[in-house]
Amino acid sequence: MRAIVINPWDQSITEIEHDGDYKKLYPLLSGPTLEGLPEAEVSCFDIVRLGDNGDHIMYVDDCGHCVDHQAYFEFANNTIIAGRGVILRNDDVGDDRSATLSIKKLHGSIRFLPLNTVYTPPPPTVQSFATDDAFYEAMAKIRDSITPCLKP
Repeated sequence: MRAIVINPWDQSITEIEHDGDYKKLYPLLSGPTLEGLPEAEVSCFDIVRLGDNGDHIMYVDDCGHCVDHQAYFEFANNTIIAGRGVILRNDDVGDDRSATLSIKKLHGSIRFLPLNTVYTPPPPTVQSFATDDAFYEAMAKIRDSITPCLKP
């Protein structure tokens, strides 16, 4: 299946073939950084929903913001991603499918931050709820207010 790899280290967006095995995402997210620096070694990933009608998702390094000497890219909605990203599409039962986004659309929605940028993510918002219903209501409001990562 077609996957797209975003690499902020060499500031490239490339298509690859992926067989759907989630274990093969780790080497795609890992790899060379800058000369003289250790290679990125990803052992845990997270999923970012791109918010498009095609149900595209991006696998990212779960600990990317926790390492020194990182490279970043930014989406149109000001979401900053640390390290590489791998884009696939997710079907209605949660299985990965081929990405259908164009490289041109991604180039229009992504800005690579200059290498050696130091970025500190904002602290998480901690909130407590008196009931489960209050929690679910707050989550629904957040979900409905999320701006898609991709430019229309």
